[in-house]
Amino acid sequence: MNHKLEILRKLDLHLLADRYEPTQEVSSGKSSWAFYGVDRETNEAVFIKFLLFPRTEMEKARFENEIFILKQGLSPGMSSFSKILHDGSAEHGNVLYFITKKADGLTLADWMDRFLMCSDITKRLEVFHRISSSVSRSYVASIMAQHRDLHPGNIILQEGEIDWRARRSKDFFVKIIDWGQAYSAFLPMYDDSPDFSFILHKNIGREFTASFYSAPPEVFLKPLEQHLENYDSWALGLLLYKILTHKDAFVFEGIGDYVSAVINGQIEGIARACKAIVAQLETPHAALLSEVFYRLIKVNPHERMNVQIVERVMWDLRIENFVPRDHHELHSYLLNPSHYEPAEGWRFSSKPEYD
Repeated sequence: MNHKLEILRKLDLHLLADRYEPTQEVSSGKSSWAFYGVDRETNEAVFIKFLLFPRTEMEKARFENEIFILKQGLSPGMSSFSKILHDGSAEHGNVLYFITKKADGLTLADWMDRFLMCSDITKRLEVFHRISSSVSRSYVASIMAQHRDLHPGNIILQEGEIDWRARRSKDFFVKIIDWGQAYSAFLPMYDDSPDFSFILHKNIGREFTASFYSAPPEVFLKPLEQHLENYDSWALGLLLYKILTHKDAFVFEGIGDYVSAVINGQIEGIARACKAIVAQLETPHAALLSEVFYRLIKVNPHERMNVQIVERVMWDLRIENFVPRDHHELHSYLLNPSHYEPAEGWRFSSKPEYD
């Protein structure tokens, strides 16, 4: 038996709520353990995550916040979250856990390895549209929380037919997992918010524990500005470039090289070069896509394109087949895509209305 499963048995955590049994270790961190398991009542696969004897109040706050966010995903139409089935505590509150449905499908990382090179631009844009729309909808559902660890391993693509014309309750067959680094600047604005939200607010800029793949420059330049919006926009920009070009926009040997590039301004030069590469792609949407990419990876977070605007742009690009006639129309459109209407009108969006 896995030694961690043996520890759970000794702590009487081997069968949660008399039905959920952890069976296979998935990953483990400093204080958190994750397992696949089975619901003994339905025989369905589940995902179980534990926080055991947290060392700091911040670790506990992050875990409580993750549970809170997953519960927001229970709202109708919020298909980007794995459904939370149960949560609880043990050992006088020193052990916390939650159980969700197991998210089946391919991680975006696996999809890239297997299918990216053989997928045409139409398929690649559809995949990015699904991802950006899921990020946008989860942002709203989670009380404006930034995921803050949005890398290809935390995005799962599932099989399914998407009804792109459905305006409200839409399933993009994408699951965004591992909300352990998430943060909402909105939540601590209210006195009756959960205690963990104030702990996160006080400490969020004082440590960095997520993957640096998706970390924007302000993490290293102005840590306290991690409270701002558009953290996940940076990650979407990196994903867009990878999906379009099969390459990473930024390649650094380690976090030290990344920090150095941020401080000495190299990031901006690399971003401009990548923008030019996207603009040369063989698609009528190349000019628009290059601008979207460039606006997603602005060093200044105030200047970045919001994830909800990305969803709107991808709708116009793919469903409306919108191609700006010239640079002037491109600029006019990007000033406010949500309220722009071309001279000939929209085919499917007579009134721009995006939730």
